Amino acid sequence: MEYINYHIQPLLGLIIGIVIVTVSGYLHWKIDKKVKAEASLSLENRSMSNDALKVLSSMGLAVGGIMIIITIKFLSSSNF
Repeated sequence: MEYINYHIQPLLGLIIGIVIVTVSGYLHWKIDKKVKAEASLSLENRSMSNDALKVLSSMGLAVGGIMIIITIKFLSSSNF
């Protein structure tokens, strides 16, 4: 059980962090591309859900980055 706590969990955290950053970055890129395409439309025709999705993808990037940083700090401080 201690092997799982000290060896598997940090690697799992690192993998999950990388997946979150990758997915959030992809969503952020796709939404940004869509927003730029809609920039020529009038204000009434723009969808406000793009703004909310962009904020959520930015939060996902931040959370995933923090997870990766914490995991790397933990791995560098322990005798892994």
